Amino acid sequence: MGSKKCEAATSESNPGNANLLIGDGADAQNANREIGVPRVLQPTPELKFKLGRYPKFCVKGNWSRMLPNCGPSGTVGPRLTEALMKSQWDVSRNLAVVAVISGVLLAAAGASAQELQGKALVNALQHGGYVILMRHANSPRELPTAQTADPENVKLERQLDEEGRTTAVAFGKALRDLKIPIGKVFSSPTYRALEMVRYTQLPSAQATPELGDNGTSMQLTKESQAAWLQKQAAEFPSGSDTIIITHQPNISGAFPQWSAGLAEGEALILASDGKGGARLVARLKIEEWPKLGN
Repeated sequence: MGSKKCEAATSESNPGNANLLIGDGADAQNANREIGVPRVLQPTPELKFKLGRYPKFCVKGNWSRMLPNCGPSGTVGPRLTEALMKSQWDVSRNLAVVAVISGVLLAAAGASAQELQGKALVNALQHGGYVILMRHANSPRELPTAQTADPENVKLERQLDEEGRTTAVAFGKALRDLKIPIGKVFSSPTYRALEMVRYTQLPSAQATPELGDNGTSMQLTKESQAAWLQKQAAEFPSGSDTIIITHQPNISGAFPQWSAGLAEGEALILASDGKGGARLVARLKIEEWPKLGN
């Protein structure tokens, strides 16, 4: 299949990327047997037309276009057509299997994340022994100016907007109305996280550098921070619940398996897994806390 005539036709018809090679007779058939099912996934109407127009060819590698026939013999066109159709069917079948498996896994993950809901969740939290790991409430990405910043925000950091302040107040009120006992509170030292603590009226929070954003808002955190959070989130109190307020990169760095799509103010509620670690029993958005008593 290395005749000069074929090589010339290949280079002229598809310069720079000879994906489709044409051969004569036995060489073409041998090449077809070596390759097996081609890598083309969709035999489009245009491709079918070209297959019918050029029945005498063989394929090598990942190909995308047809080249003019440069040999009088070879009869592998029908075999390729059949192989292409089989390839498309195999891909469709595999995609269907993947879709089913993905659906099952997502359903299982959703069920796992909502091990406790409604009154059962409230009752569990009232008895203590849980860690409530939260993103801070809603905060615009844009930094405030000296004119728009809160008087206490002297470093002009990100701060909560009206929605963030309102939901933080409602969250704190829900904790008190539901008589959920809060013990230790750990917070990122950023202004927006401590502002949430203040509006929620939580017990005195311990500003912890490991929960911070390293001065690079929404960027990746250090491995040491993820390790610290994993360890702290696995320390379950007795008779009260611990609240940890931090940022999305910190949470996803420590618990990537549970934090996909975590919204601002959303909480992961963690319980002991009985092996020295944590397990997820619920995910709760900040606006859902007041509804738990209904």
